[in-house]
Amino acid sequence: MNTLGGHHSGRATLNDVAKLVGVSAKTVSRVVNGEKGVSEAKREEILAAIEQLGFRLNRAAQALKNSAPNTLILLGDRVDSLYFLQILAGALPAARRSGLNLVVQEVGPAGSTPMSRYLGDVEIDEVAAIVAFPPLCDDAELLALAASQNVPLVRISPIDPTGPGIVISVKEAEGAATAAEYLFGLGHRKVAIIQGMKSHAASRTRVVGFLDGWIEAGGNTSDVSIVRFEDLGVVAPSDNRTGGSSTPEELVDAGVAAAKKILSTGDRPTAVFCFNDAMALGVMWGAQEMGLSVPQDLSIIGFDGNIAAALVRPKLTSVKMPLRQLGESSVELAKGTREAVPELQTELIVAGTCAPPKG
Repeated sequence: MNTLGGHHSGRATLNDVAKLVGVSAKTVSRVVNGEKGVSEAKREEILAAIEQLGFRLNRAAQALKNSAPNTLILLGDRVDSLYFLQILAGALPAARRSGLNLVVQEVGPAGSTPMSRYLGDVEIDEVAAIVAFPPLCDDAELLALAASQNVPLVRISPIDPTGPGIVISVKEAEGAATAAEYLFGLGHRKVAIIQGMKSHAASRTRVVGFLDGWIEAGGNTSDVSIVRFEDLGVVAPSDNRTGGSSTPEELVDAGVAAAKKILSTGDRPTAVFCFNDAMALGVMWGAQEMGLSVPQDLSIIGFDGNIAAALVRPKLTSVKMPLRQLGESSVELAKGTREAVPELQTELIVAGTCAPPKG
């Protein structure tokens, strides 16, 4: 048996006993609760440590633990993104109201760590539900884990909404269509789309929505050029678990690269629609580096409507996502206080980066 140096101050805990014996807290818990799975010799050693430390089981805490699961795990591959943080801002108060403990986990590169490890120190029977952000909401290992452990899974905007779990999504196609109609109404006839990562369902959804809106407004798809994110050479698909999300810096760099790609020709577009606000900022800065003025020479629309859109000058016109509401509704679905949530609405926030084309 190991020994703890010095005097133990305060009430002994389960972890103190585990540390003294050199076993896991779960093993100590099995002994305390009279469960099987611990050898007789180890059981005696643990009981001796309990006596030595004066450990007393907190029956109130045990009763709480043995009640309904109360831990909600949020899984994302970029928890530093404004997209994630705004959803988290909606999830936190909702979890507090629902009596849930919120645990945030950032999932690393593919194959680096088993998905089960991202439950952290939480026992699987304590997990009320898992909320998975894109692109993790389509991760095969996560879907299998949730199914095998019978843990409710809330999936935010998955590529395949018919898969397992509870799905919550936003009318992103309608938001993109509104952006297209707005640009066409300003008089733009030649535009470009900067597409997002292919691992995100929203990447295709927003492109299709924009094209539908463009056609509905009277535009011709032959006047719309599409730049794929993967062709910009900013980040390798293997850098993330499922092909995943890039850092904010990489997204801005992608926007700069896209601007130089589409604006260096003589027949350049007069407006650009971007997958998200970070890429839109990159397009703005790339255009300015080339001596173009926004919006006089180039109109730009982003997507998400995060705080960055309001901090730049001119302020970015963007399709605002209801991210806080998305976080709140995800918690309500996970808790079971709501059985279903209709697709949430977007809103086009017109600011300073759009104007009629010259001439």
